[in-house]
Amino acid sequence: MPQYLHLSKKQVEIYLAQSRLYARWVREQIAAFEAQLIFDEMNLPEWEPFNRLEDLGAVPWMYMDIPENVRNWFKLSADRSHGNDIVPELDEPRERHWLKMIESVCAECKATKVAVLCGAAHLSTFSRKLIDVGHQVTKIDVRNAEWYDDSYKSTPSPW
Repeated sequence: MPQYLHLSKKQVEIYLAQSRLYARWVREQIAAFEAQLIFDEMNLPEWEPFNRLEDLGAVPWMYMDIPENVRNWFKLSADRSHGNDIVPELDEPRERHWLKMIESVCAECKATKVAVLCGAAHLSTFSRKLIDVGHQVTKIDVRNAEWYDDSYKSTPSPW
């Protein structure tokens, strides 16, 4: 069971509720879009299988990022404080990798309609990369959902 030592009880409640709402929201977006494949940036802990989208069944899910242990080894990872934007020396290599991964897998699988899930910091920059190489992109930002509440992030992690 996860421990949220740096969050208050109220923040943990908000986080868990937001996780459930996000999972439902993403599934609704995927179903409405009729994606053939899901590419996901999130490398979720093993104790959070409910946040992975592998359970959709009808739509295959694929982790698209450089694995976290590799990013850490090559110093392509850092803690982000709430609201931080792109860190070019860390995020540009990752986004280039994502683009290669998406284009390669889509070409081999002949997939033409895919959903890409990434963090808000990447929404503009990665969308631009996809558009620049000729892909049609529709951006949907979870922060615009009426239920969205990131107030649980107000206390920084001590780690």
